[in-house]
Amino acid sequence: TLLPGLLELKLSDGLKNLGFSPVLWPDFDDADVRIELDGKYLDLDAKVWRYPDVLASHLSDLPRSTLRWIVIPDYQATSLPFLRKKTGLQIHTYSSCLKELKKRA
Repeated sequence: TLLPGLLELKLSDGLKNLGFSPVLWPDFDDADVRIELDGKYLDLDAKVWRYPDVLASHLSDLPRSTLRWIVIPDYQATSLPFLRKKTGLQIHTYSSCLKELKKRA
């Protein structure tokens, strides 16, 4: 992993700017950031890994849930198709995450 905590803090700030009330590291780090969306909790896990294939391997072990999104830095946007195909998870860049949540706010 690279620069632990920075993407989580940036994500929390971005969510606050959209009107959400993000909770950092809820339930003793059950997720990195949690927000309420449509009456349910959405967990966001920030992942800043150097190698997309190693991240995909790590993510493959996670339980599948529509209520958990993986968020990667914008500079790794080219890895999105690979990660989504390899893992089948909801994966967004920082910017695409905020853009999608802005539509739903």
